[in-house]
Amino acid sequence: IGTTSKELFIRWIEVGAFEPFMRNHKEAFSNANEPWSYGEEAEAIAKEYIGFRYRLMPYIYSAFQKAASSGMPVARSLCINYPFDDNIYDHLYQYQFLFGDAILVVPVTSAEKTKKFYLPEGKWYDLFSDEVYEGNLELTRECPVYEIPLFVKASSVIPVQSLVQSTKQKPSDTLFVHFYYGDEKNVFEYYEDDGISMDYRNGDYYKRNIIFDPENRQILFSAAEGTYESHFKYIQCVLHGFGEMKGVKVNAENTMLN
Repeated sequence: IGTTSKELFIRWIEVGAFEPFMRNHKEAFSNANEPWSYGEEAEAIAKEYIGFRYRLMPYIYSAFQKAASSGMPVARSLCINYPFDDNIYDHLYQYQFLFGDAILVVPVTSAEKTKKFYLPEGKWYDLFSDEVYEGNLELTRECPVYEIPLFVKASSVIPVQSLVQSTKQKPSDTLFVHFYYGDEKNVFEYYEDDGISMDYRNGDYYKRNIIFDPENRQILFSAAEGTYESHFKYIQCVLHGFGEMKGVKVNAENTMLN
């Protein structure tokens, strides 16, 4: 509403990339609101965050399927996952939220140069640096205009795709699956369908569990369910926090590491 500052636009784009529904609007007869309307810096930042959202589409689409089948919100208050943690009810942290099961988002306003935030129990990876933090921790850090605090919960599984310019454009044939090492077993329910029709109701979907099992030092991909043929022909696993590895076995056979 009204004349928007460059900083306000950037901060809305940054947090909007992690909302269930992302769409840029402006009231009629006000100044232009396209990313390039705010200059090259704003355009570049918007491009990065919007592009990241498109790369996250396999993760997001799976989260929406979970929301449709179970009612679990795509974006959720921390009180859903951590209801007995008194810190999350502090007004300083009330706007933090989880985007899907894995990603913790800390919104930053256009007036803030530093941000105090809270990480609940467990281990958390800084999305940008892979630095690991122990939970139950209050942090304060500088937040340059191009960055908001984003963290990934340990043991998380995040499937991503190559960059596309719209959901009508097909990504490459490789699904990149990021695993963040943790101490707990985790099962991610991966889901695809044609994205257009209601045929999934008749079993025309593709669903399989991706399992991270630290106790047995295994990553497992279950057999696929449904009649839909996945667009992805290859899977590339990206490992975070696993430390030095001497080798891996794929289907019980030794393989090379990159």
